[in-house]
Amino acid sequence: MIRNNHIRLAVLVLFWCFFSTIYAKDKQDIIYLEADNVKYDHNKGIINYEGKVHAIQGSTNLWADEMSVYYNGKHKVEKVVAIGKLAQYKTLLNDKDVLKASAKTIYYYPLAEKVVLQEDAMVEYNSNQFAGPYIFYDMKKKVISSHPRKNSQTKIILEPIKQLKTNLS
Repeated sequence: MIRNNHIRLAVLVLFWCFFSTIYAKDKQDIIYLEADNVKYDHNKGIINYEGKVHAIQGSTNLWADEMSVYYNGKHKVEKVVAIGKLAQYKTLLNDKDVLKASAKTIYYYPLAEKVVLQEDAMVEYNSNQFAGPYIFYDMKKKVISSHPRKNSQTKIILEPIKQLKTNLS
């Protein structure tokens, strides 16, 4: 039991690094993680989660069938790979705006601040949608792009911009 608690603590501390760069509001919240199986290999710097993976930090949620977290010698997370029929990510950007993302595979590079959604990729912000086989998001530059594969296209749905009311009318 004590060994399991140490593993849980190590897993939670390392997983916190994954979420800590996403959104400032959630950074200070506790991370809760559930999975059917967890394997922590300190020598390789990998934590593998398998079976109904669900991670929660504040308003941020990640669901996947399996997830691997790769960290460097300084215990900084270099890469997170979430895999599922559709791995899903959801967070509140502020009190009302919801960001959702899903793909069969989600790659997250926290040190580089980049996210790659691969296969059946979709990002939804309120009513706006960006979908394609492959979506790349550079968090530093705030650039999202899609690189279509053979016989596929990127689809974008944008809600109309609401007209601003002025005192002139």
